[in-house]
Amino acid sequence: MRILLVIDHLGIGGAQRQMVNLANELVDQPNCSVHLFFYHSSYMHFLSKLDRRINICAYQKKSKLDFFVVYKLVEIVKKEGIDVVLSYLKTPSIYNEIAGIFHSAKVIVSERSTYKNPNLINMGTRVRNQLHRLAHLVICNSQHHANLIKFHAPFLRRKVQVIYNYVDKDFFEAYSLRAFDVQNSFLCVGAINSNKNPLLIIRALHILNTEYNIEASVAWAGEIRDQLSDKKYKQECDQLISAYGLESNWTWLGKVDNVSKLHLNHSFLILPSFYEGLPNAICEGMASGLICLASNVCENPLLLKPIDSKFLFSPFDPKELAGLMFEVLNFEAKELESLSRKLHKRALNLFTRNTITQSYLQLTQ
Repeated sequence: MRILLVIDHLGIGGAQRQMVNLANELVDQPNCSVHLFFYHSSYMHFLSKLDRRINICAYQKKSKLDFFVVYKLVEIVKKEGIDVVLSYLKTPSIYNEIAGIFHSAKVIVSERSTYKNPNLINMGTRVRNQLHRLAHLVICNSQHHANLIKFHAPFLRRKVQVIYNYVDKDFFEAYSLRAFDVQNSFLCVGAINSNKNPLLIIRALHILNTEYNIEASVAWAGEIRDQLSDKKYKQECDQLISAYGLESNWTWLGKVDNVSKLHLNHSFLILPSFYEGLPNAICEGMASGLICLASNVCENPLLLKPIDSKFLFSPFDPKELAGLMFEVLNFEAKELESLSRKLHKRALNLFTRNTITQSYLQLTQ
């Protein structure tokens, strides 16, 4: 089996990290030869993470609409006798599908996010769905997004499959080190922006302190990006923290290199986003045995309801979240351990490297 993986670059990014993980796993499989093609060769953060047995095919795109990328893909497929071409992300998948017109290899594309507004599908999305007619399979990394594609593009129903993301082994290993004592600190992981919704937690923390008489703290691990709107939103958060007098209860941690170690300092994780693709923060939290509280949107209920639906809350209702925070802070150690074990076990069934790799291999046959 000769597999060609296609992505835009090897710079820092969730999809890029996932593809590097997949490449390293596939090259370990019997009779599996792996090639990796990317077309922004100036972004190489993950290059050193790739197994040396992987054949690197790099190209520097000359313009936004450089269709020489298609030519390069066709050339590699024919020269190397590629059996399957698998691409991540929107633009690489467009190149992959168009190139597929000119060769006989199996074309698989993977969508790595979801629609911000599932009731309002823009023209670009409609065009991409039509281009998916050229693919043999369309992989989504969440069941929620797969359902949306099937609804908005019913002609793709038979092509759509779901494969979740890998979770790094460090998070699974953190579970074995976890102490099951209730701590009054909550962890949040993600970029600082309006969609991630930290304002909801600030308001809930204020309610928890004033109405429930509970002193709790929140640590937020994640960076603020360069967009002016994100900077203004962060200022709004800081102003509300100050207005509520929560400066000693809230910590912006910034970028954290070893998030799995950070998990061990907390019992609970909160993800209050308005929408998500596959929420990596929740997947990693489940793996390490954190009690995960999440907004009742997108994939979150599909991940957490099998354990307990009470972990879900409205991203618009700080009172509901405050009540849930109060409830989990009153868990006995035995209840905390039991729920943690169930979350960890579910993560073992969904996010391990072997599970994900075998799912991909089955689709390449």
